[in-house]
Amino acid sequence: MSQIQSEFISELAMKIENWLKSPVAQHDPWAKYIKYTPNLLQLLVKLSADKNVVQPNKAKFAVAISYFISPLDMIPERFHGAHGFVDDIALAAYVLADVKPENLKAYWEEEADILELTQNIVKDAEKMVGPKIWQRLKDLVEI
Repeated sequence: MSQIQSEFISELAMKIENWLKSPVAQHDPWAKYIKYTPNLLQLLVKLSADKNVVQPNKAKFAVAISYFISPLDMIPERFHGAHGFVDDIALAAYVLADVKPENLKAYWEEEADILELTQNIVKDAEKMVGPKIWQRLKDLVEI
């Protein structure tokens, strides 16, 4: 991972950590997923460089990574704060669902079970972002 990528993810982690301490986060039903935002982005970056991951998955990762770093997305963080990451993590979980479990686990550094986490995010995605946005997110990566 490049220095720029590491710095971006570190800055993101600090923002999320600060947000998690706020009263807003205490009442956000998706904070349990939002807290993994930097970890999911880091996982996408690492898997995109893994030679054991197939090209179609890498193309989906590229879309998801670009979506993460773009200030122009469907639920912009600029207006919604950390809650604005719900669309980013929904897309990340969706593209990670196609990855072999051993590849996911090889780069996941958290205690939470990555398979269970991504399954739960995908299961709740439509509630998190709404049905129209959820469909639009999935359409972004359908090849």
